[in-house]
Amino acid sequence: MKLNVKKSILKPFALALLVLPLIASAPLSAAEPFEKYTLSIPDLKIGENERVDSFTVVISYGDVISLPHIPTGWSVHIDNSPLWKTTVRWNISVGAAALTHRQTDFFKDFLVIQRNDREFPVHIEITITTYSMESSPKQSKRVIGNDGIKLTAIDE
Repeated sequence: MKLNVKKSILKPFALALLVLPLIASAPLSAAEPFEKYTLSIPDLKIGENERVDSFTVVISYGDVISLPHIPTGWSVHIDNSPLWKTTVRWNISVGAAALTHRQTDFFKDFLVIQRNDREFPVHIEITITTYSMESSPKQSKRVIGNDGIKLTAIDE
């Protein structure tokens, strides 16, 4: 007995038979044991007349595990994009909540992150308002990359 199957049907079926075992055997990223780190900005300098009003952390190829402390009067928004780019935005709710030069210790171990299967660039943008008796407040941005951060491995 001869099967009468069109060749046009066999090609996609044969391709599926070849590709499906590869997909099924690929490791799932959620099941892998990943390295976890605390994130710090060790050398952040804020002048006496400066205040941190907001900041954004963008992590490529990593996830946010936890926020150990959120200061009173701050709101936080986390966007865990499916495109391997996680963005965390901190904003003050009222001006009095802005961080001063006496509060830079907040930036020690302020975020717990998990590295996925690649090197993961971290980009931080801090908005600082400078106050002066002679002029109105001025905002500036400070950008910090991997060279200005400290990652401390968490042993589990």
